[in-house]
Amino acid sequence: MDKTRVLFFCLLVAGATRMSGRAFAQEPMIPPLVISTATAPTESEYVYKGDRLRDPFVPLIGGGAGAVAAAVQPELGSFNPAGAELKGILKSPTGRWAILRTTDGGVYIVQNGKVHDPKRRVVDGYQGVIKERTLILLGPKNEEVELRLKKDEEAANNKP
Repeated sequence: MDKTRVLFFCLLVAGATRMSGRAFAQEPMIPPLVISTATAPTESEYVYKGDRLRDPFVPLIGGGAGAVAAAVQPELGSFNPAGAELKGILKSPTGRWAILRTTDGGVYIVQNGKVHDPKRRVVDGYQGVIKERTLILLGPKNEEVELRLKKDEEAANNKP
C-alpha cells in the first residue's frame, strides 16, 4: 500500500510539473494594441493683451517667470563708461568691488580688474582699477574714464 501511494504521488507531481511547464511555455494572451488615428481637439492658446507689465496667468515660480522678467527688462546695449555713475565701492576680504550704473539702466560690477555685465559675463576690452573712493575704467585705445562717488562729486563741486 505504501508503494502505491508513493507511485501515485510521483505521477501526480510529474503531471503537475508537465502541465505547469506548458502553461509557462505558452505566451500569455495580450489583447491587441489599438491605435486611434483621431487626434484630440487642441485647446486655443490664451494671449494676455492687458496694459499690465506681467501676465496674471503666468506663474511667479518656475519657467514662466524668467520669460516675463526678460520681457520686462530692456535689452542692454554695449558698455559705455562715459555716461556711467559710480554707485558704490564694497570692501571684502577678497578685495574691492565697484558697482556702477550706465545711462541705459544696466548695472555693472567691477571685480579684480574685470568689468562684468548684468549677466555676470566679462565685458571685453575694459578693465577697472578700484581705488579708495574712485574707479578708473581703462577701455580700448587707452581710453581712461575716472568715476567718483556721487557725494564726493557734490563735495568737489561745492568747494569755492
